[in-house]
Amino acid sequence: MLPWLTAWARLIVDDATALDVANQAVAHAASGRKALKPPELRLAAHAEAARLLARGVAAVPAAETATRHLSAHTSTRYAAVFAPPTPGDDASTGDAKPSRPDPREQTQTGRLAIALEALTPFERLACVTYFVDGSGTDAVAELLGVARERAVAILENAAPTLARAVGEHELPDFAAAVDEVEVVTR
Repeated sequence: MLPWLTAWARLIVDDATALDVANQAVAHAASGRKALKPPELRLAAHAEAARLLARGVAAVPAAETATRHLSAHTSTRYAAVFAPPTPGDDASTGDAKPSRPDPREQTQTGRLAIALEALTPFERLACVTYFVDGSGTDAVAELLGVARERAVAILENAAPTLARAVGEHELPDFAAAVDEVEVVTR
């Protein structure tokens, strides 16, 4: 229905789910309201899509499961996705099947796509909400239905994977991030 919304949702979920979420979000945003102007519909549909994902396929698992999952998953995922082959992986030894490199590794956008795939759906939703949508950690926490500290932990665990993919070495201080910026005029 709205191609931009489907494209946004594809950052978090597979193509079929993204299309379904986008369609549901537009239907929910438009239902029960009189006439929405296109900018209002876009904002409402975007917010609804984020809520649908956060309550569905990108829901944060229970605290005890997520804590174990995050620490184990985060420590190995980047190495598994972007690590150079080890000597034992050489096809000439006959121990492993020869693998073709992913052509996406040749571009920064491709490496970012691979890195996003290495994250869980709730980590992708948190990162897209924070880095793409420009929402603060409080908004990420509210969307995911978790405490701010938990949202910060999710972002801190996922950000290194994305940063390495795009060649960044400095990560933001998520705990110090604020949702509002005071504008001073003279």
